[in-house]
Amino acid sequence: MRLLSLTLQNFRSYPTLRFPCSGGMHLLVGPNGAGKTNVLEAIALLGLGRSCRGVRMAHLGHWGSSFFRVRGDGKSDHSRETSVEVVFESQPSRMAYFLRDGQVPLRKFLGRFPVAIFLPDDLHLFRGSPQLRRRFLNRILTQVCPWYLPQLLKYRHVLNQRNGLLKHVPLPSAAEFLPWEQKLAHLGSSITLARLEFLETLQLTFLRELTSIGLLWSDVLFRYMRATVSRDAFALEQEYLSLLQASRARDILLRSTTTGVHREDWRIEVQGRDLVTFASRGEQRLVFLALLLLAAAYLELRRLEKPVVLLDDLFSELDIEHQQILLQMLSSFQVFITATRVPQDAPGELWQVESGRVVVGDRACSVP
Repeated sequence: MRLLSLTLQNFRSYPTLRFPCSGGMHLLVGPNGAGKTNVLEAIALLGLGRSCRGVRMAHLGHWGSSFFRVRGDGKSDHSRETSVEVVFESQPSRMAYFLRDGQVPLRKFLGRFPVAIFLPDDLHLFRGSPQLRRRFLNRILTQVCPWYLPQLLKYRHVLNQRNGLLKHVPLPSAAEFLPWEQKLAHLGSSITLARLEFLETLQLTFLRELTSIGLLWSDVLFRYMRATVSRDAFALEQEYLSLLQASRARDILLRSTTTGVHREDWRIEVQGRDLVTFASRGEQRLVFLALLLLAAAYLELRRLEKPVVLLDDLFSELDIEHQQILLQMLSSFQVFITATRVPQDAPGELWQVESGRVVVGDRACSVP
């Protein structure tokens, strides 16, 4: 997939903006706060259907505006022209998704414009909180499984309902808990199985990818950490239900649901040891770069389209050697990179980002 042009209206710091895109590397350079990340967030919105930074839709609009619009015109890897568009209105609050100018439900919109986005927090993926690692899985799976995001949102809604019961005075009966626990078990089982399949697919070529960037390790494993063991959907659902019922007394004391996919985690092990304790910081960065490319390749495998790769301020965390490795790894993708200064020997098109506009060469891109 190649983005040919991007149009923003009342999005973040851009009242209006429209600019063409080339097929290769794009460097968005400017000071902090200039609006570089806002451009990446807009592109990511076209693939994820929501903010890649976890921001509510109502907070993405330009200050004082009642709506925003993000549109991308592009061409598929099979040379088919296409367009994707997201529109939000605040009164009443509603979202609308469009493919080739026809409105579609979210489930049909997701993944039609695949994006692989990596934020500064992702470099702390291995040392950071489990929430970071779950977010990494969710960003990819949202685009390859049409049901994944709706299922995940339903799971969060049901989880909030059960947590509400746990805090209720007087305490509800077991019969009142059971319907919510059954729903959590049903929704959670499919989410877990999708995550397992994704990690197992990455596992197939992960060692080879590590070797190609100079990490000559053996016995490298993705481990998904969960309280369950089943791989059959029905058996896993029953296992989750049993765990929820068994933990109910503890959950009442803590006033929170302590078991389920919202508590699960994953890690990389090298020769039986957690990557965080086995590898140096420099080696962990190399592992992250390998994971970055594998995630992009997985999207291409499942969507039959190369994703657009979005890298937010990644160069500030990498030395020159690692920057060159990254650029070489991504040479076959359309890439948008933000930076506060021009990286050494960086190829591609340079865009200067200033407050409310993007300047390509000496030409400012905007909508009248």
